[in-house]
Order: sequence, then C-alpha cells, then structure tokens
Amino acid sequence: MRRTYGPLRFVTRLLLPVLFMVPALFSCLSPLTGGKGAVRIQLPGQDARSAFTDYTAALEYRIDCTGPGGKISRNAEAGSVITIELEAGEWEAGLTALHYRSPVGSSASVPVSIVKGETTSVNLSVAVDFSEATLQSVTVNGTAGAASTTQLTLYFNKDIAGLDAADIAITGGGVTKGALTKVPNTTGQYTLAVSVTRQETISVAVTKPGYYVSTPANQVSIHYKTPEPNEEPNEEPNEEPNEEPNEEPNEEPNEEPNEEPNEEPNEEPNEEPNEEPAGSWPPDTTWASYGLPGLQQPSGTGVKISGVADGNLMIQLKNADQPAYENLYTQIQQKTGQTGTRTNLLGYAIGEFNYSDFALTITWTAISREITLRVEDGSGSGSSIEWPSDTVWAGYGLSGLQQPGGTTVSSSTILSGLVGVSGIFIALKNIDDSIYDDLLGQLELRWGTTAVPYLSENAADHRSDVIMHGTYMVVLEWDKGDDELTVQLTTIAG
Repeated sequence: MRRTYGPLRFVTRLLLPVLFMVPALFSCLSPLTGGKGAVRIQLPGQDARSAFTDYTAALEYRIDCTGPGGKISRNAEAGSVITIELEAGEWEAGLTALHYRSPVGSSASVPVSIVKGETTSVNLSVAVDFSEATLQSVTVNGTAGAASTTQLTLYFNKDIAGLDAADIAITGGGVTKGALTKVPNTTGQYTLAVSVTRQETISVAVTKPGYYVSTPANQVSIHYKTPEPNEEPNEEPNEEPNEEPNEEPNEEPNEEPNEEPNEEPNEEPNEEPNEEPAGSWPPDTTWASYGLPGLQQPSGTGVKISGVADGNLMIQLKNADQPAYENLYTQIQQKTGQTGTRTNLLGYAIGEFNYSDFALTITWTAISREITLRVEDGSGSGSSIEWPSDTVWAGYGLSGLQQPGGTTVSSSTILSGLVGVSGIFIALKNIDDSIYDDLLGQLELRWGTTAVPYLSENAADHRSDVIMHGTYMVVLEWDKGDDELTVQLTTIAG
C-alpha cells in the first residue's frame, strides 16, 4: 500500500505554526528584534479525557497577552509550546480553552516581566468546563405507508445547555432539519422538526462545544407516505380526447404538429442544464469498491463535485456545517475500523485514513462551508504522481525547480484558500544526502537566500531546513529511517 503524507501532515507540521505562531516561528529562526523579549508558554495537555477523541480533537487554546504593545492573541493546540515576541515591560498573560471555537474555560491572568533579548517561561493552567452526555434513544412519529415522519424525539441522559438543530447531524438522506425544541418539564428530552422525502433508516450524531456526546442508540427508521396525485390526470385525458377528435377532426392535425415541436424541444434543453452542474452522491457500488460500503451523504448537504479520475475518487459537498463533517468522519471510522488521524483549527478541520490499498483525506472549511473527500487508490491501478509543473513553481518565484534525478514522487498536494494560506506539499522517495543538498541548493539559488536549520532538529538520522523569501516559506524534512523527503511550501496572504 502506498504510504501517504497528504494535507493533514501539511497542516499539522506547517500550517499550525504559520497560522497561529508566525511571530514565534520567526523568533525561533532569528534573534529577538529591537527592544523586544519573548514569553514561552507550555500549554496544558488533553489529560485523561484524551480517550474521548471527538472532544479533545477540537480542543485548543487562545493565549492573550496584555501590556505595553496592547493586546496580542495567539491560538495553538493543547499540549504544544508557544513562544510570543513582546515589547519589553510588564505584561499579563491568560489562557482561554476553546472547543469547536467556543470558550469552555479560562485561567486567571498572571503577571509577566519581559526583558529585552530574553525569553521568559510561564506556566498557565485552565479548568476546562467539560461534560459527558449520552443519546439514549431516538423515536419518530408517523406510520409506515400511511403518515410521513414530521418529528424526531431525542432522549439524552441530561439536559444539554444551548443545544441547537445545528449541533445535530443526520445521515441517511431524505431528511431536512427544522427547529429543535426542549420538551417542557422533562430531563434531556428534545424534539426536532423534520421533513422527509422517502422511507429510510437514519443515524443521528451530536456535536456540541463543551460536551462529549456518545450515541450508542442513534439509528431509527423514518416513515414516508407516497403522495397520490393521480386523480386529476385521470379525468382530463378521458374528456379531452373524446371531444376534440369528434367535433373538429380537421383542426387537430393542424394544431398538434405545431404544438408538439415547439413545446418539447424548448422544455427538455432547459431542464437538463439546470441539473447537470450539481453532482450526485456516488452509488453504493462505487463506495464498496473503495472499501466504504453504505457511506451516506450527510443530511442538508449538496454535492458540488463528484467524479473518479485515474482510479481516485473525489467528492465535494456544499452547505456543510461542522456536524455534517463530524457525521461523515464517524461513518468513515465505522466503515474502515480505524480512528484516523485528525486535527481541528479555527474554521478548518482535516483528517486522514490509510486502509487496505486506499489513502483517504477529508477536509472541512467553515468559510466556504464545504467538505472535500478524496480517496486515492494505492493498488497501482491509478496513474503515477507527478512533480508539479513549472507553471505552479513559477507562481512562487521558483521557476525551473527540478525534481532530483533518481527520486520518485509518493505524494503531491496543492492547497489553496485555507484562511489566507496556500501552498504545496510533496513527498519524495529514494533520498540520500546529495539529493537533499541538490534540492536545497536549487531553492537557495532561485530565491537568493540562505536556509537555516528548522527548529534545530538536525541530527544524524534527521535533516530539516527552512528557507524564506518575502511571504513564501519552504520547509524540507528528511527522516532517514523512512527514506522520504517532504517539501512543504506555504505562502501567507498579506
């Protein structure tokens, strides 16, 4: 099976420091500037609750520093270390824990003295307001074949503060959510208005900031009554054909030929173009061929792009909120039997699965409200992965950058639009020191700058360097034990 380091590694190893720790990253690579010092903070880890991956994967912290330079805020994931460059003087630093971008706890601010040219370490802790809940059962109204379902009733073991319809994802299709209402004088009982278009077995998932909600009993069958609009069409065809042919036999031959050619050609061409731009969810036979039988489109989403090229499947969904992403991610976990590798940023989530001969990447962007799901076939049926074209490299001022001879590209991803960040991720195989030096030399020559060790990680079994030019940055990393060199290029929009 092909080993894939796709967009997830790109985000976790590169975009986190770029998006949330730009000043810290630059201060690691160069001395503190002007009359500045820095504060170094070890963020709290995910403690015993790390078993609840749905909760902790979305947990991060906002660091707020207030002092002579005003208020400076940075975000970073739990358990990480962040360094922030500050003006010399007296500051206060505090933490806020965020779960799905919502505050779930904060620390008291502590005084910090920043000394010119020095880095001051500070320990901060925060009590996370975290709660566990269980969806014990889901029931529906309606009767099979007689009355359509219009309401789901959800039974939790406790009340969930601020629960909203947007926190609930329904998988199975044919369901549109309405308003969620707390049932008065009950504990943990809610009703969700729905409209349905077919008989279906659905699954319910709940994602709420500050909660880990388990859903052991989340499947239920909804009912649908087929409309009966056949009475009126049966009356009109019986009356008109009997009257017109008997009374005016000479007029109909002249009227019908003129009507049919004018109506039918005008109607059909107008309908089809409106349907084709919207893609369709692949049939189960397609999903089964990629090891995901029965994968369902999250309720309320629309298919923007759907297709298979060179053995690789890609789906893009529109109108997708975070619960829709969590619902689809949970389905993939169930189908593959794997937990996957994931990260959640502010307004962005990404996960990866490697199973059988497939490498799956699923991403969600809050700004565009889109989910992109890509499954690469690593069995050899797809085409080989190519080095990016010179047109792509030229866009970053690296025209003529060549793939080192003797290497093969094991992964290549071009990302764009990630909260103002775009870039390229490439993984190369068959690496030695001369190849690493060749690629690094090409980069230095084209940008006219000198690379420096990346976070001082260079060792006998590992090499890593960073080179910057304007708003562009490239990180090279080579774990010699893996015989794989990764090239990670990013640009930060000004």
